[in-house]
Amino acid sequence: MIRPITIFVLLLLSALPAFARQTLVFATYPDSDTPNIVLARAVITEAYDRLGMDIKLQYMPGYRMLKKANNAGVDGLLFIVPDIGAPYSNLIRVDTPVFHSRIMAFTKNASMPITDWNSLQPYRIGYVRGFLLAEERTKDMRTEALDEQEDMLLMLARGRIDVAVDSYLTCMFTIKKLGLQGITPIHPPLENLASFHYLNRKHEHLVPKVQHVLSTMEQEGTIQAMRNTIVHQLLGEN
Repeated sequence: MIRPITIFVLLLLSALPAFARQTLVFATYPDSDTPNIVLARAVITEAYDRLGMDIKLQYMPGYRMLKKANNAGVDGLLFIVPDIGAPYSNLIRVDTPVFHSRIMAFTKNASMPITDWNSLQPYRIGYVRGFLLAEERTKDMRTEALDEQEDMLLMLARGRIDVAVDSYLTCMFTIKKLGLQGITPIHPPLENLASFHYLNRKHEHLVPKVQHVLSTMEQEGTIQAMRNTIVHQLLGEN
């Protein structure tokens, strides 16, 4: 005869799903609606879904994001530019890029003679805190690190900085969102670069699996199709 407690346990087990999907939490920048974050979220969500896993995001300023991911407070970074450096040695890069971007100087004076990073030397430069590439490239220049793109572009609009440095898509989206006038990108780009997904070392076993999925998505054109759709939706560009 089956005891009542045994029946209760069997009923409880039968009510559970056949399997529980693992969920990983990734940190990223606080501007959750910008094209780069929307695109990275779509790409990484699809990649882990193909592995039978889910993701969640935590939005926070750049240095807090890096520190928390490195210390295993979250499972990794949604994306960041390469070469994050020795202070973050617990983070492992997945080598297929999540997306490519053009890093550009935005100004209110389109005639500024800006052609490369060195040509920024005479100006007051703004960038988003935690954008390590911009920090490194503008070392020993007059800089202002801001927590969000909106803060940076508002400072530019008010004349508190001369140049804002960030990705073309992010800045164009934020300019449109804020309704700012008279701010333009200076061509050519300061740099073309790829951004990568990072996992904390505790998930080292997942790196080759995620790498394989992202590589497959890149080869089949899924990442480019996602980019085209998102850029069209957010900016009206093809």
